[in-house]
Amino acid sequence: MTPSTTSMSGMALLLLAALVAPTSAVRHMLQQSPSPAANAPSPAAAGSSTPTLAPSPLSQPYSAQAFAGNGNFSFLQGYTTNITGKPGTLDYSLQLVNASTGSNMSAWHDVPLDLTVAADGSVTFNTLVEIPTGEQAKYETMSSKRGNPIKQDELDIKDANGNVTGQAPRYYKYGPSRGNYGGLPQTWSNSNISDAVTGFPGDNDPLDVLDISSTRAPIGGVYRVKLLGALGMIDSNESDWKVIVINAADPLAATYNDISNVPQERLTSILEFYANYKQAEKKPATCFWPVAAPNVTATSGTAAAAAAAASNATSGNATQAAPACSLSSAAVGKPADYYHDRDATLQVIRRHQQDYEWLLAGNCGSKACKDLWWPAKKSE
Repeated sequence: MTPSTTSMSGMALLLLAALVAPTSAVRHMLQQSPSPAANAPSPAAAGSSTPTLAPSPLSQPYSAQAFAGNGNFSFLQGYTTNITGKPGTLDYSLQLVNASTGSNMSAWHDVPLDLTVAADGSVTFNTLVEIPTGEQAKYETMSSKRGNPIKQDELDIKDANGNVTGQAPRYYKYGPSRGNYGGLPQTWSNSNISDAVTGFPGDNDPLDVLDISSTRAPIGGVYRVKLLGALGMIDSNESDWKVIVINAADPLAATYNDISNVPQERLTSILEFYANYKQAEKKPATCFWPVAAPNVTATSGTAAAAAAAASNATSGNATQAAPACSLSSAAVGKPADYYHDRDATLQVIRRHQQDYEWLLAGNCGSKACKDLWWPAKKSE
């Protein structure tokens, strides 16, 4: 039986409440070793169709058809999704498809960012969802695979001697995603030069985004969001910005104009998650670039700086040594110290747009760039 719209809304509210309520202070969470979550497979994917804007009830969380035209989203028109394989397996794949031609669409390159700045300073753009709110399976856009499908990330299986014997689907072990997580199309985090703010090179991927709205989105869903701010996260000595947004169709979007409008407990929950989730997988801890810290440079990270750093790009080296970074224990529990505001984040996005254009122009000769796929490389 298909759940009613009312019951589904109630479930969404309960899920949101669970995600935003911190179980303890952030300082305490950083000192604890979280228990790994069960790696249960996600619900099976369903069919797909072109999104429309006619009202329809939520029914199947992985089906674009179930979400088509739901009034809680303003979906991009003109595409469908083709799903193969079963969720929870390495065979699972979601490919965007042009609804008119039937040809594959790249989730990274063919979806327009369409960044718009209104007269009041509000910023909106399109985002693509990879991991819905409440999901633990780690789905991501495959930047190096033909057509850039969305697949579940892989985790190496090792024997008692540390030798890799195979791969398994990866899941978050620190609990479910704190929002609809995905990427910003037509952006790129340059792995060959130092980020303009942090001084760390980029992670060679599109910018990451977290939609904190109250409604769970489908994998592969593309819709308008409103910019609020960002966390300047450092992961394995790479800049890994987490752009914080809210679904533009969410009722709260009218009152959320900057990161300062988001409730403190929600910001704490998000910071807590990203400060701990890698450690839960026995990986190096992440850290965050404080808002009060000076930008490393006002120019590195731009296309112009990238051109000047061509020799470094060829070798794949950053333009300077990465500075020290840590989540200071004295500042833990003060999310405002680490969330960059809307206007500062807009500049981060624009630099990543410039670097994306520089990449597609063929200016990068490093192996990291050569491993990436975009439409001009269809013959490869």
